[in-house]
Parts: sequence; C-alpha cells; structure tokens
Amino acid sequence: HTSIQERKDDPFYKMQDRGTQMAETDHSYVLRTYLPEKDQDTVKVRILGDKAVVAGARTYKDQLEDAGKKIDTSRYQTFHEEFKFVHPVAHNHIMQERDGDFVSFVIPKIGFVDKKA
Repeated sequence: HTSIQERKDDPFYKMQDRGTQMAETDHSYVLRTYLPEKDQDTVKVRILGDKAVVAGARTYKDQLEDAGKKIDTSRYQTFHEEFKFVHPVAHNHIMQERDGDFVSFVIPKIGFVDKKA
C-alpha cells in the first residue's frame, strides 16, 4: 500500500503534460500536440464526434548483466487527452503541418470549409 506522499515523490505516478493545446479561430480549431517522428506509430490523433482525442502508449525495456547478476526493467505508459468542440467540425477536411517535434491539425468548422482545397 503506497501512501499519497510516496506517490507524489515517485515519477512513476506523475501525470505528464505533453503540451497539447487547442485554439479556436472564427473558421476552425487548431490542435497542436507534441508528436516526434519516432512516436508517430504509437500516438493517434482522432476526431470523434464533438471532440478531438490525442492518445498513445510508450514502452521501454532494458536489461543489465554484471558479475552473474541480471536485472530486467520495463515501463509502460499510456495517455489520453480530450478537447471538446463547441461548433460542429468538418472531419474530412483536416489539414496537418509538422513543426519540429510538434504537429498542428487545422480542423475546419462546418460551414467554413474551403471548397478549393
């Protein structure tokens, strides 16, 4: 049984903020999230009804052998972030743009889709 103080001090229990933000313009929502290329296959950004969902998982395994002693460790972390839309969005017209380790998703509001794009 782990005390609350022990959990506060242990990095295993800490909530991690990936820096995901959502901004709203007159014509769209812009979701910007941390998504390095190495994590592209394990992090998903989805538009589900009236919300944007950023979710993923990371794993790490390591092994050390020294003087007849063997140590194995593995870590598994999942995360799930949701951002609610106030205005209905056009799911099929999302544009994305990479900026280093961040990706921005421009999600047009219904009624503001650029017909030429």
